[in-house]
Amino acid sequence: MRRRTYVATVGSVLAGGCLGLGGKDGRGTDDRTGTPAGTEASGGDRPVGFERQWTTELGIDSLDMAHVSAAVRDDTVYTTHDRGMSALSLADGDERWANPTQRTFDALTADEDGLYAIWTTGEVLAVDPDTGKARWERGESGDENTIYGPVVTTADHVAANGSDGVVVYEKTGGQRLTALDESPTLLAAHDGGFLVYSRAGLTRYEPDGTVDWRLDDAPSGFAVGAAVGDGTPVVAGERSVVAVDPADGTKRWERTVETDFNASVTTAGGVAFVSERFDPTTVSAFEIDSGTRLWTENRDGEVPFPTVGLDSAVVVEDDERAQARDHRTGEVLDSFGTGFNKFIMGTVGRGRTFVGVGRTVYCYHV
Repeated sequence: MRRRTYVATVGSVLAGGCLGLGGKDGRGTDDRTGTPAGTEASGGDRPVGFERQWTTELGIDSLDMAHVSAAVRDDTVYTTHDRGMSALSLADGDERWANPTQRTFDALTADEDGLYAIWTTGEVLAVDPDTGKARWERGESGDENTIYGPVVTTADHVAANGSDGVVVYEKTGGQRLTALDESPTLLAAHDGGFLVYSRAGLTRYEPDGTVDWRLDDAPSGFAVGAAVGDGTPVVAGERSVVAVDPADGTKRWERTVETDFNASVTTAGGVAFVSERFDPTTVSAFEIDSGTRLWTENRDGEVPFPTVGLDSAVVVEDDERAQARDHRTGEVLDSFGTGFNKFIMGTVGRGRTFVGVGRTVYCYHV
C-alpha cells in the first residue's frame, strides 16, 4: 500500500501564451467572457475551443491536493473538498445538495447505480446521488497517511484499497465479497473484473478473487497508473508503458516514457495519454492499437491538474494554462489561464464537457 505524500503548491499569475508543438501557438480563450477561440481539430467538424458554461463558488477555505475528487453522473457533477461533498447541476452549476462532514474523502466515483467514495481512513461508502446520504458504509478504519483511492465499480461490485488488501463489496447492501492479494494497489475495472498491481505483477481478478491472468514483468514504481481504452488495458509506471492483451495478459507493446514518481493514464479517441504530475511533468500520447508514439510535451509549472480525455480533445495543464490539445498531433487548439485565481486541482470530463475543481468549479464545453 502506498503512503500518502503531501505536496504544497503555490499558484502564481504568469503572463504569456500557450506553447504548442512544432512552433504552433494555441489561441487563448478570453478569460472574462469564456468566448471560444479555437482552431479546427483534425477529424473535427467544427472549431474546438473552451466555451465556458458556468462557474460556481464552493465556499471552502482550503484545498488538499490529495482530497479533491470529481465525478459526473447523468446531469450532475459531484465533488469532494475540505468540507465534505457537493452536488451541482451540470447545466448551470446550481447547488443541488451539500453534505458537510468533519471527515475527509480520499476518492470518489459515479456510475448509473450511484456514488461511491472512500474516507482517508479506508472505509468505503455508497452514497445516494439525489440526497448525498450514505446508503451503506463498510470497512475497518486504517492509517490516514495511506492512499486508499481510487474507488472502482463494475455492474454489480465496488472495490477499493483497504487495510487488508483490495476489498470487493456487493453494490446492493455492501456485503463484503473478498479481499484480493496481500499488498496490492487497485488500478481499474476491466470487463466485470479488476486490474490490480502488486509485487507479483499486474493481475486481472474476477470479483470473487479468481485470477484470470497475471503479467509478471508489468511496469513498476511508486505510483502505477492504468486505464482501459478500446477494451485494452494500458499500464504505466516508472519509465515504461505497456498495452496488455485483455484475453491472456500478454504484452501487445511496451514503450519508454518520461515518468518517474507518479504515472497516470487517460484514454480517448483510440489514444493513451501517459502523464507524470511531478518532475518531469511530461505528457505523452500513444496509439493504443500500435503503440506508436504520437507526441510528447515537456510541461512547465508546478504540479499540473489530472489529464482529461474528451471526445473533442485532451485537456492538459501546462505553465498554469489549461490546454485543449488535438488527440493525435498534440496541437494546442485553445487555452485559458489557471493561475492563482483559477487554481484547479480536481478534474473530470464526459463527452465534450470539462469540469475543473478548485475553490471554484469551472465547467467548459470543448
